[in-house]
Amino acid sequence: MQKRILVLTYYWPPSGGAGVQRWLKMVKYLHALDWEPVVYTVDQGEWPIEDPTLNKDIPAGLTCLKRPIFEPYAIYKWFTGRKSSERINPAFFSEKTTNTWRDRLSLWIRANFFIPDARCFWIKPSIRYLADYVKTNPVNFIISTGPPHSMHRIALGIKRRFPHLIWIADFRDPWTDIDYMHHLKLMFWARKMHLKMEREVLEKASGVLCVGQKMSQRLQLKLKPLQSNKFKVLYNGFDESDRTEPTVYNSNSQFIVSHIGTLVKDRNPEVLWRVLHDLKQSHLHLNQKLIVRCIGKTDAFVKERVKHLQIEDLVQFIDYLPHAEIFEKQKQSDLLLLVINNTPLSKETITGKVFEYLHAQKPILVIGPPDGEASELIQQTQSGICVDYSMTTKLTDYLEHCLIQKPVLPNRNLNRFSRSHQAAELVAWLEQMRLSTQRIH
Repeated sequence: MQKRILVLTYYWPPSGGAGVQRWLKMVKYLHALDWEPVVYTVDQGEWPIEDPTLNKDIPAGLTCLKRPIFEPYAIYKWFTGRKSSERINPAFFSEKTTNTWRDRLSLWIRANFFIPDARCFWIKPSIRYLADYVKTNPVNFIISTGPPHSMHRIALGIKRRFPHLIWIADFRDPWTDIDYMHHLKLMFWARKMHLKMEREVLEKASGVLCVGQKMSQRLQLKLKPLQSNKFKVLYNGFDESDRTEPTVYNSNSQFIVSHIGTLVKDRNPEVLWRVLHDLKQSHLHLNQKLIVRCIGKTDAFVKERVKHLQIEDLVQFIDYLPHAEIFEKQKQSDLLLLVINNTPLSKETITGKVFEYLHAQKPILVIGPPDGEASELIQQTQSGICVDYSMTTKLTDYLEHCLIQKPVLPNRNLNRFSRSHQAAELVAWLEQMRLSTQRIH
């Protein structure tokens, strides 16, 4: 069997952040399993973060096809008065306290006229380029990963030209159900187009990968009749080679809570801020005993809440750090904070951060729905505690206990969440799909 697989991803080193991890690691371990991934990505994209340290995970000799892209962000930056060097975040968070009418108008135009996203101008040129490439460099499988969902539209165009190819659409996040969709002020016709495009991808793809069970179930319900056999859940995981030294516990008398990643308005841990405000009244010199580190980009709204509650001495805001430096921060922490966006579909959210936290072997505090998929996973693996968005009493009691005695986790086998294990699972599914396709034809 030929083991060539074309991976379409917008996020690829030197891009940093969460979006790049899943397929960078998967390509690394597919290559180790003697598959030949070919990566198609952008040449100089509008990435919110760059992290050159991730280049070390790119397999030697990997074929990486990079093509230029037109993105309307230069016009957007000019119109809104931003610097040309400023990075635009896809989650629509703002590091400013107020948005001007230019910001609001630009967002409305972007949401309603650049469908499915601002990379839509790259779709047709990419289809033409990849069609020529596949003719002379045959592949068996195509995997497109979104967001941005323009990658799925590119894969759909290739599938139409080469119907025999097995196409897998990978959803790292939802499409029409993503938690910031309500911020976009979509017109009815724009939402209709999004729904049509999403359904077309689900119908035409040979298989659909999702990062969580609940997301997969929701996507399955969009197809009539149901086609549950074409869906598979492949969690985000951790790369076992990222951390070779055993984890250590912070010997400092100060209790360190760390949140690693972006904090947006919908991901503001308000219950924690209120608890810290109250604890500060009853615990003298609390800032010498406890500190919360927010490592990554933080929305202005979150910083305003910290300032309003007068707990600035208890909370540190640290800008984005390269992936390689994150592990050191995790080792220095006593508790890792995971905040699930407080949105209607919060129960379905399970972020990639969960698995890197698990790998760190540190207790995890989840702020989110206790019956959500992330909370259930933390409870099943005996990895920490979960509190709802308003459980101030439970969180207060837990933190007060932590100040007396730092929590320690039991031994657990988490190998099923390793990237190498997941790559082997993906390969088995792809081979099963290939055999099924051969029987049909």
